[in-house]
Amino acid sequence: MKNLPKVSISGELLKWARKTRFGGDIEEASKKLKVTKEQVISWESQGADMTASEIRKLSKAYKRSETVFLLKTIPKSQEPPKFRRFLLEEEMLSKETLMVMRKAQETQISTIDLLGEIDNILLNTLASHKKDSDLLASKTIEALEINNELRFTSKNTKEQLQQWKRLLESNNIMVLEYSFPLADARAFAIYNKSIPVIILNSRDTDNGRVFSLFHEFGHLLLKQSELDVEMTLDYSKSIADELFCNQISANILVPTDLLKQKVLAGLIDEPQIKDLAKRFKVSTSVIWRRLYDNKLISVTQYNKVRSKLSTFEPFKFEKTKKKFGANRNTHLYKKIKNMGELYIGATLEAFNTNRISHYEVLDYLGIQSVALPRLQRLLFV
Repeated sequence: MKNLPKVSISGELLKWARKTRFGGDIEEASKKLKVTKEQVISWESQGADMTASEIRKLSKAYKRSETVFLLKTIPKSQEPPKFRRFLLEEEMLSKETLMVMRKAQETQISTIDLLGEIDNILLNTLASHKKDSDLLASKTIEALEINNELRFTSKNTKEQLQQWKRLLESNNIMVLEYSFPLADARAFAIYNKSIPVIILNSRDTDNGRVFSLFHEFGHLLLKQSELDVEMTLDYSKSIADELFCNQISANILVPTDLLKQKVLAGLIDEPQIKDLAKRFKVSTSVIWRRLYDNKLISVTQYNKVRSKLSTFEPFKFEKTKKKFGANRNTHLYKKIKNMGELYIGATLEAFNTNRISHYEVLDYLGIQSVALPRLQRLLFV
């Protein structure tokens, strides 16, 4: 059999491709490539000469374009996010989380390509207030024009989360939702001066995601990329910046003036806590914390519940849950949740103004032609 032409592939590139797909699991990578574990280690340490067929196998196993493996170095735009406080090594993260990180980065890069490199007006407006969490929360409420109608007319936390997401995305803060192990992270943020990104974990409770949304927004105000494994309202367990972001989130969601208006006179009990949580569309943990911060409960009352303040439990309504039924638009709703309205809106705008072709809009959105008009109708439903 005639020898096929081969191309030299960088060992550094091969190691990066494997780590950003399987983390530290070399064995799973070897199974996907149908080679031994020792062979993968050898390739990564010494590089490898490969045929076009072998490169196609790499592309399929690592979910990277074939052309990426022809590069001499890791492409700058595809380097993993540089999280400020990455206590976990990449090897310890699941492949689901690693893929979510990649998808978030790719969506961010594509959005910047569509909208251009522009300074984020909202983050710039709030930059001068970032030393004082109370003032920063107040200025955020003012800048986002958050009023009582926006806060209190939603039926439940899930609906309110959608309102908050749209509000941030209308100010060029991308908000994506993906499913990945909660043990890896409840949420994370990737800072960019133009289009920063917040990624929420769809496995978390609605209340958890609401708090995470503004907690990660706090990191973006501090110009930080962060991976948050645990959210806790027990401030004694938080490091300085985490405490700061907790305070921003809690103050935005439950402002002092509104809380004092809603608190009934007399003894604060469990039914009243639940009622306040329902009104503000947050967990009871957030209400307890805000009551303590504003000296509306005693130290004794606070200490009784302190151990529970890391829990973002869903508020349970007394009604039967509707059975979920898939329809022809289910995958499009998921697409909007994953990619965010900002990215999809920017892509459709580029298509509708003839800046990208019909083929390109389908490629950007990962949909078939028949789904395009349905997606346009669903976007802001």
